[in-house]
This record gives sequence, structure tokens and C-alpha cells, in this order.
Amino acid sequence: MLNKITLEQFASENGYTLPGSLPVEKWIRIPAKNKSHPNKSASIRLFTDGNALIKDFTTGEDLLYIPESSGKTPEEVAKMKKEQAERKLKEAENYRKEVLQSSENAKALLGLCTDNLPENFPYLGKKQILSHGIKFLSGKTPVPKQLEKLILHLKKQDCLVIPRYSTEPYLNGDLQTLEFIRPNGSKFPPLNSKPKGTYFVIPGESNRYVICEGFATGATLKEYYAQDDNVVIAFNAGNLLPVAQYFRNEYPESEMVIAGDNDFKNPVNIGRDKAIATARLVGASYSIPEFSGDESGSDWNDRFLLDQKEVHHVG
Repeated sequence: MLNKITLEQFASENGYTLPGSLPVEKWIRIPAKNKSHPNKSASIRLFTDGNALIKDFTTGEDLLYIPESSGKTPEEVAKMKKEQAERKLKEAENYRKEVLQSSENAKALLGLCTDNLPENFPYLGKKQILSHGIKFLSGKTPVPKQLEKLILHLKKQDCLVIPRYSTEPYLNGDLQTLEFIRPNGSKFPPLNSKPKGTYFVIPGESNRYVICEGFATGATLKEYYAQDDNVVIAFNAGNLLPVAQYFRNEYPESEMVIAGDNDFKNPVNIGRDKAIATARLVGASYSIPEFSGDESGSDWNDRFLLDQKEVHHVG
């Protein structure tokens, strides 16, 4: 069907905001559906014939705009839509292959790791948390060349290693990639890894699932706020929804809490907004840490450490 409205109107009616001008034949990042700057989770490409394609990486939606002035026949429009669908299938298959390769790389790298973590690893001490079954890779561990190129950015430092498991139906809980944490707290995945939709679980005995972003946050929740619960680490705000949907499908009757971050000092509070939106979509409650204006922090580990300082000071 041809559009009698402008591209700007078409985008607006579908929940997207476009920049003032668009270059031709170039992908431009824009805010995702019903989002605003600085969100950049969608892309648009304007073609020389006036057609345009909007791809939303949050919803997975593809929107094809064909103006009435294009002069396309119904048959040509149908052909274009068929070609678009075929491209999407091809992209999905290529992504599947990349995820499977990421999984194989992760398994090989995990085989080099050990359960014996140093007692005084700086990151754990700084965050005042336990290790909860994550692994350790010594900077002195011999690494085969084909694997070493995947972790050159680690510069042979000692690292904590967190397995990141998959929500993809063709892996269904199998290892998809890894996260490495250096002693100073900087975090790196292996080169060419595919971290979308991955999680790590700190198991509990209750029927409740608490889903959060980072490992330190999850460890803090498990140790101090939700000791009996299953704590699920989604690693970032963008992963909250696919991970929560996966666990909702796996455990439809379970109670679920989205323990979001509070990025209150940012122009857009992504952590809070994603947590609340995810909770509403999967039928969960949500819990967001609170901070005063003069405090620094965003997650439950930051809140815990600030509270500990206050207790220590008062004592």
C-alpha cells in the first residue's frame, strides 16, 4: 500500500522521531519507538527513490515507507515487501550463525578458566560481594592463538569470568558468551561475542525471580535484600525485557521483580524506564533504589555501599 503522507508523518504516527534532514542511502540511528534522545535503538535509511526503511532493534519491527509519488504498481510494492521479508530472514539466519559461533568461542575460553578465585580480587573487595560461582582466568594461563585474538584487549591480566547464558530458542539456556571483569572493574566481552538476551543466575530456594542489570547488583541483592530468591543478572537495561520474557515463559506462575537501576543524573533515566516498562510487559513488580541529589550511584550495590558508609560513620 502506498502512503499519502510524508515520511515524517509516517514515522511520527508509528512512534518515531526523525532528525531535521536525512542523507540518502545511509543508515542513521534514531530513538526507538516512543523514545526520545539520547536513545538510539532504531535506524532509518532513505533510498534514492524516496522509499525508506525503519529498523527498531528494541521491538524487532521493520517498517517500509513507500510514498504515493513513487509511482510503484501494487505488484512492485508486493515484490519489494517480499524482498524485505527475505532480507530479514537472511539477516536472522546470519545472526543465528554468529550466535552459535559466539557460543563455541565462549565454551573454549571457559575451558581455560578455574573455580579458584583469589581471595583478595580487587573488584569483589571494592563491591563487598562474594563470587557466587563465577570463574577466574589468570593472566599467566597459556591461551591458544585462535582464542587469544578474542581477548587481546584483556592484555593478559587476571580477570573474573561470568558465563552468559542464552535465551535464544536454538540454544535455550546454553552458554552464549562471557563477560570478563578486570581488577579495576572494567568489563569486556570476547571479540565477536553476541551478548543480546543473555543472563546469569544466582539460584535461590523460593519461587520468586529478581531480575537486575549488573553482577555486583545481583550479588548485593542476593546477599542482603533477597537471600532466598533466584537472582537473575541481565547485564544491561536493554537485556531486561528479553531475559524477563524468557523467565516468564519458563516459570509462568512465579513471582517476578525487576530490580532496576536508577540513572537519575542522566537526561533520560534508562535504568528506571526500562525496568518499569519490562515489569509492565511481563506482569512483574519493580523496585528501584532511591538516591538523594547529592549522592552518587545508580544501582543496588551503590545504595548498599552508601548505607554501609552511613552506618560506619554513625557507629
